[in-house]
Amino acid sequence: QLLDAILFKAVSLCDESSAYAAPLYEQLQQPFALHRLEDNRLLVRYLIAEKMENQQIIDSLATMEPNVPWKEWLLKKRVRVYSAVKHPLTEQARSELSQFKRANH
Repeated sequence: QLLDAILFKAVSLCDESSAYAAPLYEQLQQPFALHRLEDNRLLVRYLIAEKMENQQIIDSLATMEPNVPWKEWLLKKRVRVYSAVKHPLTEQARSELSQFKRANH
């Protein structure tokens, strides 16, 4: 739980100052020992990437492929980002968002 709190504090720091974004993004590039908190690490890395350029956003999404967490907000953003850059996974992203909506609504 402590490591979880630290991860989400990283997002708060980036909200306060974008100067923290690049170094924190880089620090979160490698998995933790034994891949602990892998899903949270990837989500936090994505949230930090949103404070940066499109390339970091795309790269952070790529690290989650092909098993992007089924969180509606993330699936929607994935479709928007991939559509904007005509990414090869745009149709897959749309399809998975539709599947999510059918399963959860």
